[in-house]
Amino acid sequence: MKMANWRRSSKAFCLWRTMKVAAVLLLLIFAVMPIRNTVLYFALPRLWMEQPSLFLLKVMTHNQYFPVEETPLGKSPAPIEVDLSEVKQERYQLKAYPAFYAKTKALGEQADKGDAAARQELEEYMRFKPLMADEDRAVFLYTLKVFSQACEAANLTWFLISGSALGAIRHHGMIPWDDDVDIVMNGSEWINIRNTLGNVKGFDLFTPSYSQWKFYLHDLPQGNRPFKWPNLDIFFFTEDDTYIWATTWGAKGSLANKKTDVFPLTTKQFEIFDVPVARYCKSLITAEYGDYHSGCKTAAYVHKTNEQFPESKLVSIDCKKLHKVFPFVFYATDSTGAIVEQLQINGKPV
Repeated sequence: MKMANWRRSSKAFCLWRTMKVAAVLLLLIFAVMPIRNTVLYFALPRLWMEQPSLFLLKVMTHNQYFPVEETPLGKSPAPIEVDLSEVKQERYQLKAYPAFYAKTKALGEQADKGDAAARQELEEYMRFKPLMADEDRAVFLYTLKVFSQACEAANLTWFLISGSALGAIRHHGMIPWDDDVDIVMNGSEWINIRNTLGNVKGFDLFTPSYSQWKFYLHDLPQGNRPFKWPNLDIFFFTEDDTYIWATTWGAKGSLANKKTDVFPLTTKQFEIFDVPVARYCKSLITAEYGDYHSGCKTAAYVHKTNEQFPESKLVSIDCKKLHKVFPFVFYATDSTGAIVEQLQINGKPV
């Protein structure tokens, strides 16, 4: 009996000692940034690598929750006038990426004649085929214009993040093979945001408690989801005296920074508009994506068809191969020594 009790106590002691060692190792991994980043290299978002662990603990544990169902929709604090026929104006009716379609058409004709090299090049280009038709882009641009107008009227803070911020920096617009826009807003203003955007004539606002909201034109075709496309993805952030971070899970890897890196906001050209972006947007995009000028990757999620692609299915190529068919931003020095941006396709200014 004594022997059995001794064995049980010995096992318990060993288990307790193992747990203490494991706790110390976890604490060491979490506290020492180089060790943490090495051990968790494939698990941590790239943007988190330079951030202290205590801050990341806040990022991981402070998540979006809005009691939407218990809170009635109120009146808009700043109603705006909307002309739904405006979407048909010429400024929105743009022929998107004509160089891409001309190039792929020519390659297709060559491939049909048995040109194997042309077929291979065509297949590579088609992996980056634009996901939005011209009419989809018109709706998207008009939706962004109305959203921006409503936010300005209500004095609401918003700016681009993630792939949309990358698009503004690298393309002065959407990433050509993307099909949505990523926006982040202040979660402490969620009631005002809902009252403002939820009362815009001709538009709907999808408002789940735990995930990103969607803002879109009401008269779009109904799909198999509780919202419609094209839409704007609206994520949320919170802040303390030093840091700002996303509370919506889908954006946590795109916003976890010092406030001085983000505010005061600046603006960047995005399609036919100037939109707000983070103060040091280029640095934040580099922290999230790495060398975004040399590496171009296909979309991990297609909003139009609700398709998710694993990392193993994504295609990455040198962006230089796409310079012939899509607009990219290039940098030059003018006569005064100032750095200027120029949008080019195949070496020619757009």
